[in-house]
Amino acid sequence: MGYDGRVPGWGVRLQAANVRVESIGKLHYANGDNPTGFDQQHHPMHLAEGIGQVWGSVRDPIPAARDDIIRFGEVDAGYSSYNSYDETIRDAAVEWLRRASRDERPWMLFIGFVAPHFPLIAPQRFVDLYPAAAMPLPNLTLRNGYLRHPRLAAQESFMPTDIEFGLDDAKRRRAISAYYALCTMMDGHVGAICAALEETGAAATVIYTSDHGEALGERSH
Repeated sequence: MGYDGRVPGWGVRLQAANVRVESIGKLHYANGDNPTGFDQQHHPMHLAEGIGQVWGSVRDPIPAARDDIIRFGEVDAGYSSYNSYDETIRDAAVEWLRRASRDERPWMLFIGFVAPHFPLIAPQRFVDLYPAAAMPLPNLTLRNGYLRHPRLAAQESFMPTDIEFGLDDAKRRRAISAYYALCTMMDGHVGAICAALEETGAAATVIYTSDHGEALGERSH
């Protein structure tokens, strides 16, 4: 459900206080034209057609099962378009901070990365840090006697996430390895941004947050 600015957000409040407000990267709003509180959006990523994944919402009654959803596909070392996008966002953010250090006006910069996110693909140097064979498998699984909560079972019936791995423990271990690799890659991006702040001497407050995590197959989800 993409934000469209109809309810004024924090960006609008900052703009009213004469703070420069810009974004670099993923926002996932309805589009880049609505008054969402940014003076400028750099490399924005918004919802496809402004709609988003409405079909994935939990509803009552639960919709009929779908058989056309492939969320993960191949999982392994490599280089995806999301990897490239996040590197672009990192570099743009570092350059923005260096320029902003010469501006006396107070500012707020929102930086949005995609990772960690499927496809679970990361460069080999990060995957090598987490050998797939050493990755622990989840404890609570259907194979081990775990029973899903009825609502979770219902959601899995129409939007399956775990079925792609089935009994393929090798693929699951590669997926876990790639996920950890993406987290480490993200750590590097954040480190570069923090280094740029130190380099410029900016007296800035950094807030790091995420919209969700990853179950990694625990509870067969």
